[in-house]
Amino acid sequence: MKAEDFFLKSIKSMMSNYGEDYYRIAEIYFDYGLFLRTVGNPDKSKEINTKALNICLKNYGKKHPYVSLAYRNIGDYYRSVNDYDSALFYYQKSLTSIVKDFNESDINRNPALDSVILDVGCGPGLLPLLLARSGSRSLGVDLDFGLLTGHLAPNLAQADALRLPFPAEAFDLVTASNVLFLLDDPAAALHEWARVLKPGGSLCLLNPSDCLSLASAGTIAQERKLDGASRESLLGWARNAEEHARWTESETGALFAEAGLRLTESVLWVGPGFARFSRGVKPATQAHPT
Repeated sequence: MKAEDFFLKSIKSMMSNYGEDYYRIAEIYFDYGLFLRTVGNPDKSKEINTKALNICLKNYGKKHPYVSLAYRNIGDYYRSVNDYDSALFYYQKSLTSIVKDFNESDINRNPALDSVILDVGCGPGLLPLLLARSGSRSLGVDLDFGLLTGHLAPNLAQADALRLPFPAEAFDLVTASNVLFLLDDPAAALHEWARVLKPGGSLCLLNPSDCLSLASAGTIAQERKLDGASRESLLGWARNAEEHARWTESETGALFAEAGLRLTESVLWVGPGFARFSRGVKPATQAHPT
C-alpha cells in the first residue's frame, strides 16, 4: 500500500536522523493513525496513537494540545468498540490535558450528588456522561441531531437553546461550552437558561475571551509548533470568535445581570487566556425577570 509505505518510510527516516522521541514523529503518527482508521484498521490506529501520546508526553509534558489530541484519538477508538468506560477515561484525560490548572479532581468536585444538571450544546454527551458518573442526574440538548446519534450518555435530546423543552426552575446547574458566543441572540439565550435554573442555582459557561484573535492564535500555534488538526482547530476557533463574539469580564457581567444572574466567577483558561470560564448564580429570593 503506497500511502502506508510513505508513512513508514517517513517515520523510519526521522527516527534514524533524530531519535525515536523526536517531536515531529508524533505528527506523522497522528496522520498515520487517521489513515489506518479510514482504511478499516482501528486496532493498529490505536497502537499508533498510543505511540504518539508517549512522544508528546516526553516532549511537551501533561498539558499540551497534542497530548489532548492523542488522548481523544484513543478515546475515539474505545468508543467505536463500545468500551465506554475506557472511552470516558481517555476523553477525561483529553479534557484535563488541554486546560491549564484543571485536573481530574475538578471534574468530580462539583456539583452535589443529587443535583439535576443540563448541558446546552452537549454534542455527543461527554460532559453529561462525566457528571452522571459523579452521581448527578444530567441531561444534554443539542440542535444538531447528527451529533446526538453518536451519544455517549443516555439522557440526550434535540432542542433549540433558545426554546428549551423544560419547565421553569428545573435544574440546579446549567452548563454551556463554546455555545453562547455562536448564537445570534445571546441575551435571549441567557434569559432562557436562567428560566430553567432553580433559585440559588448556577449557570457555568465557557466562551472565547477578548484575548482570542486570529493573530494571537497564530502566534501561539507557531510558538508551540502546532500543526495539522491541532493548528486548524485553534485557528478555526479564533476565526469563529472574531466573526461572532468575545466578551470581557465586565461585558459578561452585564449580560448575566440582564438575565437576572449575578456573576460570581470569571477565570481565563486555555493558553494565555483564550477562553473565559464564567459562573453566574440565580438569586434565591428574586424571581426571574419576565
